[in-house]
Amino acid sequence: MSDPQTFFFEALGRGDQAAAELQLDADPGLLKSVDAQGVSPIVFACYRGQMATAEWLAERKGELDLAEALVLGRRGVVLARLAADPMAARGHSADGFSMLGLAVFFGRFDCAALLLGAGADVDAAATNPMRVAPVHAASAQADEERALRLMHLLLAFGANLNAAQAGGWTALHSAAHRDYPSLAALLLGAGADPAARSDDGRTALEMARAENRSRALGVLER
Repeated sequence: MSDPQTFFFEALGRGDQAAAELQLDADPGLLKSVDAQGVSPIVFACYRGQMATAEWLAERKGELDLAEALVLGRRGVVLARLAADPMAARGHSADGFSMLGLAVFFGRFDCAALLLGAGADVDAAATNPMRVAPVHAASAQADEERALRLMHLLLAFGANLNAAQAGGWTALHSAAHRDYPSLAALLLGAGADPAARSDDGRTALEMARAENRSRALGVLER
């Protein structure tokens, strides 16, 4: 049988708020626990796409740390945390992602802008094997319009578009994979290298062809 902490995180991962609440009622300290990667329950729930559960946890916890405020988009809390510790803008989460990368990954434009204004490194990559930089988090958005808005923000602060994450993928590779023509056009116009190859030897154009991403292909073939 799972220990209480493991059971708690399993419940959060599947969005079983009732089971998680029973665990918290028995042991309120679980709200301040972390998983094997050092991730808090709130961030863990967000990683699993359980945003309603994360919001419920935030209400129950009250005081949020910077990573939690960023993934939830709590602008006021982010401002307070940065005012107390301006260097926190350049920090990383317990599992290795930059604070800016977290904000961008969860589409928190206002929070990302606050971090950049406070001196966050626009190119800060994750210190874990994924090596995800903010440009990769922006290009991986599930909505192209949001990806474009975030990428424009990063470009305004001089982001390196040719940084490679795990697998050798650049932001342009992601645009090709997700079939985002407007994002591909923006990246190419801003200096993305169309000749950059992933670790398996493919350019963004070759990836778009292999995966039949017709909309992005129309831009990449020009």
